[in-house]
Amino acid sequence: MKRIISIDPSLRSTGVYCVGKLYTIATPAEKGINNTNEALENILFDIRSFVIGHKPDLCLIEDYAHGARGNAVTTIAEVKGIIKSVMFDSGIPVIVVNISVWKDVMAFNMPKKGKGWRRNYLKRGTNKAGGALEFSSPDEVDAFLIYRAVMAIVNVGPRTDGQRNLLQEVKKWL
Repeated sequence: MKRIISIDPSLRSTGVYCVGKLYTIATPAEKGINNTNEALENILFDIRSFVIGHKPDLCLIEDYAHGARGNAVTTIAEVKGIIKSVMFDSGIPVIVVNISVWKDVMAFNMPKKGKGWRRNYLKRGTNKAGGALEFSSPDEVDAFLIYRAVMAIVNVGPRTDGQRNLLQEVKKWL
């Protein structure tokens, strides 16, 4: 089986999953990162380091969230562009996974708001992982679930057109 890296991209906290390993690329002010360019440089460095250390064969990266507009779309495009460039420079193919496709497969439509949402999100992620993983961020949960959803489509088969399209793309590389 190929080594697959799955990524939930974000400027503040990018979640990464690869072969049972979870990682969050955090870019908070506590790290001395105070602007977009510094955050993007941090993501570039950390993704390169992760790729060198884990040597993935395929990258799954989440697409934009539905309803995202303006600066949010621009920022995510910058983050995804950096991640894609590292993958392409390393000879790793990239497949963009639609957020609604993986959430539908995983039956994981949990809003990220309200009191206690973060704790509940991490707990639900741990349940989806059968208790085998300890998540430290919702972004790690999403990165793991992207991987699990794609593997479910590969192993069980697609149910929707979006899943069929994703399966065709994944089959090119597995």
